[in-house]
Amino acid sequence: QAAKENKPILLLFTGSDWCSACIALHKEVFDKARFAVYARDKFIPVEIDCPHGNKMSEEQKKANNDLAEKMHVEGFPSVLVLTPQGTVAGGFVGSQDFAGVQEDLNTALKNVKTITDAEKLEPEAKAKALAELYRNLDEEMGPMASDLKAKILELDPEDKTGLRRDLERQAKYDQLMEHTMSILKQGDSKKAIPEIIAYCDKELATATDDDFKLALIEAKTTFLFVGAQTKEDIAKMRETLASDLQKVDQSKADAEHYADVKGGPASFETDEEGLEIAKKYREAIEQLDKIERE
Repeated sequence: QAAKENKPILLLFTGSDWCSACIALHKEVFDKARFAVYARDKFIPVEIDCPHGNKMSEEQKKANNDLAEKMHVEGFPSVLVLTPQGTVAGGFVGSQDFAGVQEDLNTALKNVKTITDAEKLEPEAKAKALAELYRNLDEEMGPMASDLKAKILELDPEDKTGLRRDLERQAKYDQLMEHTMSILKQGDSKKAIPEIIAYCDKELATATDDDFKLALIEAKTTFLFVGAQTKEDIAKMRETLASDLQKVDQSKADAEHYADVKGGPASFETDEEGLEIAKKYREAIEQLDKIERE
């Protein structure tokens, strides 16, 4: 129907009997007359309900849940705008008021036009236009726009847009965060901190991407700081940071990220203030340890 009428699809993933944000979004926005007026001639609406109860057959429930998984939906409600051909062009996750919904949907409609217009371009120009659009999507939209990402990578085998490089870098960063959290969740922060620092040193020894090096240095410095209990520890942290930063080629790294990492330990005025902040961080981690054990 969407292709026949040449209209974008407004695809809503909801949990009607368990998701309070979904219920609120319906009540405060989608069920209101002004939204009906706004959306009437703009979209083909499709709602995919993923309830916990027995309001639909098990077969339908499985089909809906399978579609949500296929679309990489992780949060509810997820509201996606698709081109008439089914490419994710934008949307949002979570509940918000009418003004916020309208703003996000209007942005997605502009993206639909960009994707449609890009079809008329040569492959290199098309890849560039689509890559810029993909990068401007909200972070939670990235996984759900996997079809758009795949199209860009296919159009750009030499990675002239840099998107492949950025995705590989993000994957490494996500792996770093996942590993760090898995260590912390073991429930003993005193053992976890040196283990995380050792992991960062191991990865730094073989890392080739300068922005990923910065991410490793940032994580390492953070946990050196959290573990600092004396002024000497603070001084050692600064020395280690300065030494690690020499491994980064500033001309190849993101300048803002480099400045943030370099300036991080200088964000407190005195070492005494730094030690007090470090203590609060440790207390917070210890509280998380307690919650994990319980």
